[in-house]
Amino acid sequence: MINLDVSNWKDFKIGDFFTLKRGDRIVRERDYLKKKTPIYKYPVITTTKRNNGVDGFYKKFNCPANSLVCGGEANGLYTTYQEDECWVVDYSRIFTTKKNLIMNKYIAMFLITIFNKNQYKYSYGRKANTNEIEQLVIKLPINNDGSPDWSFIQNYIFTLSNLKKISTSNTIPSIPINHRNWKEFNLKDIFIILQR
Repeated sequence: MINLDVSNWKDFKIGDFFTLKRGDRIVRERDYLKKKTPIYKYPVITTTKRNNGVDGFYKKFNCPANSLVCGGEANGLYTTYQEDECWVVDYSRIFTTKKNLIMNKYIAMFLITIFNKNQYKYSYGRKANTNEIEQLVIKLPINNDGSPDWSFIQNYIFTLSNLKKISTSNTIPSIPINHRNWKEFNLKDIFIILQR
């Protein structure tokens, strides 16, 4: 395993490298299909955390290949990497790279790990709107000139991928729970409920 020395990393805003744009509205079961066909061949990316965000297939795309997509106001900063052209729905956001970043899957895997670690900031009524996401500060390794060291980032993830296969699919381990001896309680017996 490669150890990371983050002591010399620098703060950057997501907006230094990306602008965010809203996807476009289509409706499940009316506009797109659950199964891929020769015509409906572009993945539809929604806020689902399953299957890398893919919820079906559409006949057009609005997001270029090699892009990052996040749930935006509907699912916070949960971010996925889309290797192929796809259709992003209106409540999700497409990260469009600026000239100072050339995206590839290794850089994408590094960034989405950082973005997803910041999901906790956007929950329970605090929506991840476009401006807030672009202003979010993240730490990145830097070159001697103080710019992000994209080569290091790419090589680091490439090295990890040779140690263990990189995947964007989620696997949630199933933990058996024995609830035979469970008992029902009223909330008032556990909490003091205050009225405002």
